Amino acid sequence: MDIYDAWNESLEEIKRQVTGVNTWTALNVAVPVALDDGVFVLGFPRQDATLIGHLRMAGTQRIIESELSKRIGSTVRLDLIEGITINDWEAKKRREAEAEKVRARDSERYTHERMSAQAWEDVYESLSREYAATQNKAMPQFKADLLERCIRICAEAVGARELDDAEHRNFARCLDRIGQYCDVPSAIVARLVLDRPEKLNSFTAEMWGELRRLGRELLADPGDIRALVVTGEGRAFSSGIDTSMFAGTLDQVGESTDALTEGTGGNEPGAGPQHADPVAAAVLRTQEAYTWLEDAPFATIAAVRGYALGAGLQLALACDVRIVARGTRLGLLELRYGIMPDLGGTQRLPRLVGAGKAKEMIFTAARIDAEEAYRIG
Repeated sequence: MDIYDAWNESLEEIKRQVTGVNTWTALNVAVPVALDDGVFVLGFPRQDATLIGHLRMAGTQRIIESELSKRIGSTVRLDLIEGITINDWEAKKRREAEAEKVRARDSERYTHERMSAQAWEDVYESLSREYAATQNKAMPQFKADLLERCIRICAEAVGARELDDAEHRNFARCLDRIGQYCDVPSAIVARLVLDRPEKLNSFTAEMWGELRRLGRELLADPGDIRALVVTGEGRAFSSGIDTSMFAGTLDQVGESTDALTEGTGGNEPGAGPQHADPVAAAVLRTQEAYTWLEDAPFATIAAVRGYALGAGLQLALACDVRIVARGTRLGLLELRYGIMPDLGGTQRLPRLVGAGKAKEMIFTAARIDAEEAYRIG
């Protein structure tokens, strides 16, 4: 039987068994779209999509499926979609197939990580037993012997499997434990936190000055730091420049400019880039607060969430690696305020996403989400 005939013959009988004006309205606007592998597809015009929920009630859905099954001659399952064409149905099937793939990958990853953790837990326990069995732990020769045995245990574990991200994390855990047992210093991962959460970590001249001074110190003496994670306190990485710097009286604006250009004298020890124009000097000094992140002798990682806008995104671009949480909004918004993203954004962004996409983002001051940022590089 044709799906339209099956629906029209079923409709009156369905109406006799259900109540409610909205349910009847939903039945009247629903359009049969397809009968696909036992699934009877009803579509709704997009302007009436809010009515779909009235037919998703369990009792109503059972009545519809029962009446349709009688007329079609086989058991059918009801599916409701937004749209009334076969293309709308095919699009929904593609979305569901992709979602199922994601769920399958997530399940597979979870299973793998759980099995990996269990396997490395055995290695972890072996290291603990070796440590417990070692006599005179404080004596260097016994520490060296323990270190050799522990390394052998880890080497055997690594040789028995291919290391992915989960394996590396568990391997690092074992190495940390070896460091504790044998007094071997582990690599230091430092954190740099933008701590102005009440203003979404928007930048001031003082913050740039602190970043510049910190950069000089770490470039001169990085110590044991092997990686630096840059993040923001609260719900944002950074919303960009604090525009209040440019509000108020001319004297107040001058104070902000003075804070940026402070110490630009050519004879000052450690003075930054020089320029006769005080505005250009201020920009160069501010850039110095960013450039050290890409010049550092250790890895720099931007851990981004919430917002990374304007000067905030430019700070993330200066890092070696950017890890962006879902739901984050990113963009270079400077042209909205009549200025350029002159803290390295015009140079670093094209290297990552290409000149064309970088120009589009800068000229339109567009905001993009984390998924789009990942897609474009």
